[in-house]
Amino acid sequence: MSNNELQAYSGEVISGTGHMSNRMASGSVALDLYEKETGVELIPGSLNIKLDHEVDMPPYARQIVRSDHEGEATIYITPAIVNALDCFAVRNKLAEDGAGRHSKRVIEIISCHKIRDELRLQDGDIVEVRF
Repeated sequence: MSNNELQAYSGEVISGTGHMSNRMASGSVALDLYEKETGVELIPGSLNIKLDHEVDMPPYARQIVRSDHEGEATIYITPAIVNALDCFAVRNKLAEDGAGRHSKRVIEIISCHKIRDELRLQDGDIVEVRF
């Protein structure tokens, strides 16, 4: 799929709980799994974006199963772009099914970039997300 075919969404940068930073600590099962899936060396953690409305993960999103100390979880992952930076949108299947810690208005972004730093983002800033 080309960048021109990606669906564009507007969203607000929001703070997370730090859960993904802890989950993606160096040497963790999650970090290893996400890096294997994406083919890039990722920065631990995620950028949380609250979209203008609820959004389903696209039908072409891959599903991966993560098993660690918190149990087994199915994760949707798909290439994405935040403003001009290539990254990946991820969402736990529980959230996709409406039962997770985030609503379907929130998308988590993982990347090999320090997105907040590189785009000089703060909570409340509006970004464009495409996936």
